[in-house]
This record gives sequence, C-alpha cells and structure tokens, in this order.
Amino acid sequence: MSKRTKLILVIALIAAPAAAYLAYENVPVQEISERINPPQYQQPTNNTQTPNEGEELVLPKTVLLDVPFTSQAPTAKWSDPRQQDGCEEASILMAYMWLTGKTYTAREAEAEIIALSDYQEREYGEFVDRSITDTGKLFAEYYNHENYEIRRRIDAEDIKTELAKGNLIIVPSNGQILANPNYTGAGPITHMLPVIGYDDTTREFITNDPGTRNGRQFRFKYDTLINAIYDYETGEHVGYKKTETVMMIVKKNS
Repeated sequence: MSKRTKLILVIALIAAPAAAYLAYENVPVQEISERINPPQYQQPTNNTQTPNEGEELVLPKTVLLDVPFTSQAPTAKWSDPRQQDGCEEASILMAYMWLTGKTYTAREAEAEIIALSDYQEREYGEFVDRSITDTGKLFAEYYNHENYEIRRRIDAEDIKTELAKGNLIIVPSNGQILANPNYTGAGPITHMLPVIGYDDTTREFITNDPGTRNGRQFRFKYDTLINAIYDYETGEHVGYKKTETVMMIVKKNS
C-alpha cells in the first residue's frame, strides 16, 4: 500500500467520528430528549362509527384515546404551588397536545403549566383552583379552542358514549374519594383529570391522572370515578360539598 493511500485512510478514520458527532449535534433537541409521549404509546382502540340520525350508538367494549400524559409537576417540583395545584392546567395541556399532536419534554411541560398560572394571575388577578366552567374558559382563551361542551348530571354511560365518539373528557373530582394509592397523603379534595378511555371487561375508566408521575393510563372503577366527580368552586381549596356530576367534553375541530 502506498504512503498516499495510507494517508487517505488515516484521514478518513479521523474524520468519520467527527462527522457523526456534528450530525448528532444538529438533531433537534426534541428528537434526542425524553418525551412525555413516547413512541410506543398505545394507539386508540375506538372503531366506533357515528350513527346516522335515529340510529342507536353501539358502544365498543373498550376505547382508548391517544392522549399524551404529563403530571402537574413534570420535573417533580411539587413544592412549587403552581404545580402542586396545577391539575387543571395539566389537564388542559394534555387536551391541547391531543388536539394538536404536539409533544412536550418534561421541562417544556413544566414551563407551560407555570405560564398558564402566570396568565391567570395577570388576567384574573389570582391563581387558584378553577371550576370546570372556569377551566373551560381558560382553555378557550389560552389555547384558542372553543369546541368543547360542559354537560351536567352525567353518569358512566354518558362518559363512555362521548369517548366512543372520539371525544376527550375532563372531570373535576374529590381526589380523596378517588384514593389513587400514588397520591401523597389522603389526596387533594379538588382534583381535575382527563378521562381517555374505558374498559367494560374490568368496568374501569382509563385516565391520565396528573396528580402523580405514575398517572399515565391509570384506571378507576366506574363507580369510584362517578362517586368522586363534583363541580367544585373556583377558589383557594374550597371545602368539599357534593354537587351534581359534570364533565367537560373536548372535541376536535372537523
């Protein structure tokens, strides 16, 4: 082998790792960061078709919407009151990600939840627990999405029907009745969470519970969730008083 050939091979061996490093450095941060919505996220099992007028909707045995998950304290800074009480903000952030197909890293989700609380202090004068009606208002204002509905006096079949139509559900609840074992202590009296599916085989609703880092696709029995739902008032940890059941139905724009 000539000296010239050897020299070319040496240069090539030195240049290859450098080129690979530069290529890696130019990959967008979101592609090399841990995402909230990993690639293996389970796809929806909803095959229901919207019935024609006058026809009855036949509900499938299971439905699971493809909704990205974030906890309300994405980087575990639970001491921050904006995140400790950020279940409403985390719930509508998950709805926004579902609507748009966007995904956020944990740090990006944390920044968004803080931005939502800052928006409330700026526009409403305070950051507090928000009723389902006021959460809907915040959702429409901040994310510019008005295709949602607040429906009252609902039961398990109402939630299942909307999920089968492909709509996302958000409910306010008493977290102490939910009794998620991953909560710290007894759990929050005012707690909001998205319902993303159901399973008739086990008679469970599937939720993305933002009150814990283990809340992705967390399941509650039908009766447990329905008994926990109540329309708490906007305010600073307003005491528990059972009211009528209510849900926020988030719909994609056609």
